[in-house]
Amino acid sequence: MSALRGTWSKRAATACWLHAADELTIEVLAQVKYDAYVVDAQHGMSQVADAVRQLRALQAMSQATALVRITELSAKEIGSYLDAGFAGVICPMVNTKAQAQALVSACRYAPEGDRSWGPTRAVLKSGGSLPAYYQSMIDSSSKPIVLAMIETAEGLANLSEILNTDIDGVFIGPMDLSLALGEPCAGTNGKKTKQAIAGIAARAQQKGKIVGIYVSDRESIEYYIAKGFQFVVCAHDKVALMAGAKASLPQARKRVQTTHVGSLPRPDWLVPIVRGELAPPPDYAKRLHEATVEVMQKQLDAGLDEINDGELGRRDYVTAARQRMSGFGGKGQAAAAADLVEMKDFSEKLEGRKGLLTLTEKTEVTTASCNSPVAYTPEGFDDLHVEMNRVKAAAQELGIPMSRVFFSSPSPGTLANFFGNEFYETHEEYVGALAAAMATEYKAIQEAGFKLQVDCPDLAMGRHTRFAKKSLAEFQKAARFHVEVMNKALEGLDSSKIRMHVCWGNYPGPHHHDVALADIAEIIMSASPKFISIEACNPGHAHEHEVWKNVKVPADKVLMPGVLDTTTSHIEHPRLVAQRLQAYAQAVGGMDRIMACTDCGFSTAAGALNLTRDIVYSKMASMVKGAASLADSSSKKVAKLSDMTELDCALLDAWMPGHERTTTLLMGHIVTNTNSVPHLG
Repeated sequence: MSALRGTWSKRAATACWLHAADELTIEVLAQVKYDAYVVDAQHGMSQVADAVRQLRALQAMSQATALVRITELSAKEIGSYLDAGFAGVICPMVNTKAQAQALVSACRYAPEGDRSWGPTRAVLKSGGSLPAYYQSMIDSSSKPIVLAMIETAEGLANLSEILNTDIDGVFIGPMDLSLALGEPCAGTNGKKTKQAIAGIAARAQQKGKIVGIYVSDRESIEYYIAKGFQFVVCAHDKVALMAGAKASLPQARKRVQTTHVGSLPRPDWLVPIVRGELAPPPDYAKRLHEATVEVMQKQLDAGLDEINDGELGRRDYVTAARQRMSGFGGKGQAAAAADLVEMKDFSEKLEGRKGLLTLTEKTEVTTASCNSPVAYTPEGFDDLHVEMNRVKAAAQELGIPMSRVFFSSPSPGTLANFFGNEFYETHEEYVGALAAAMATEYKAIQEAGFKLQVDCPDLAMGRHTRFAKKSLAEFQKAARFHVEVMNKALEGLDSSKIRMHVCWGNYPGPHHHDVALADIAEIIMSASPKFISIEACNPGHAHEHEVWKNVKVPADKVLMPGVLDTTTSHIEHPRLVAQRLQAYAQAVGGMDRIMACTDCGFSTAAGALNLTRDIVYSKMASMVKGAASLADSSSKKVAKLSDMTELDCALLDAWMPGHERTTTLLMGHIVTNTNSVPHLG
């Protein structure tokens, strides 16, 4: 039995793709022990003679299977590679059943095919015995492997017929396929391409065929293997070489970027207006624009990289979105928070406070509830554009590129958490309807040029509010569903320009019933947005940076840990901000994987303020300073070797993880950078 066929009988196989035409590259990569190595004659540098040398090098170093991607469907070319000893071929652009049959025929001797006899080198593996070699070529466990590439619209249309041939399986070329489907360069990230890949796999698997694909990152590899793909190309010689070369270079640490969650203190005159207690004045649009420019300028003055309008024109972070949809004509009681239900002595102090939750039994809080079909309305769409146009105009006035401006919108699950359901038969139907409606808003925000932020407190706060009486398992099931429908609503959008915010609620309370991050971290990571804002510095969650050491964070994700507590008037010291960022960077793999953020909004509902404006912006300025301190510093301090106090301290600093010093013994001197973390080894 050939090694690769033997692997397929037990598990999925991994392969390395080769563009280089030399022997040394394959000898080096053979040390990694992939199941197969594929010489790319179509787009790589190898000609037949080069490929034969590479084959010899691989066979001398490894028992792995050697395949070749041929340049085109050519019986002569196929024969040359098989005669040299390659175990099989991957053929590009197989579009019809006739081409698939011709491919199989070129790989099989009569009577099954028309391959010409002449195994010049291949026969040596059979000890030079012609009968033994012939037998190996017709034996089902060792005959040449034949994979047809499905990478065109025509091939996709004729897939069923192609599968009704004797090919061993299909190999998906995501880039060519995405080109054919009108999604240039999207590869596996294209919406249509994803659907096509799933369809190809399902139909091939039904026919008992091998399904292979080319991907380039570990997360994708594991995803496709989990989906039943038996042959996954997960390494590329050129990519591996480049990655290794980059990794060996000393990296200058860039300044950690800074942002905040969204809501900021509103001007006093604006609060009663957005709360519906006072009619807007005639010059409301002008005054709101001026306030928007002012609040954005304050963020720039603090030094933030990504800013917004502070949600000035909104009553809170969910009502505006709810008002843009039909279906909410009912009234219901706002969900209570389990920690405040238990701590009645404390909750009584909150009498009279109304927001999105019931904080005390002494104050009834009602919210809208769904009592008819949910739909995004034309009037709501117009209202959204009025808000977006105001923010865009302010950004343009200040000369801020739209890439630095985010615009928040609640997730479907968050809307369901705050607004009850009296119409849909199940929670899932309700959240699904909200997702279908909110997809309109998400798309419009990104098309307007903003970085979309989806607010998802339902994934954490939902546990001790709407799902307080459910089990943890029931909540986790619901949270997974919330992420699933949110991802569907975000399909087709650029995930690299989407943020999401997860928190346990910004209301005053003990929060001792908050669900542990460890119980929801993997659910959060299954969401499609690239940037993940997570509450991370208050007394209930500051320790949870440790959780990320045991959770797989996809390579394309950036975490935005909260390093400012938005409920306390204490202004965090820049050094504390830096320490918090370092803890997260160590947990997730580097400073380039994080962005400094706040725990939550500073004024999630108009008038609900824990802090004054001056403290809010002082906190953010301190965050910027702390983040900036983690960038490389050119300042150096030199102490003589005879200065034992400095020597002792410097050596101690060098071996204390997280301490901001770099110490080097250089020509009899201890050279120390006091603003840098240690580089050991």
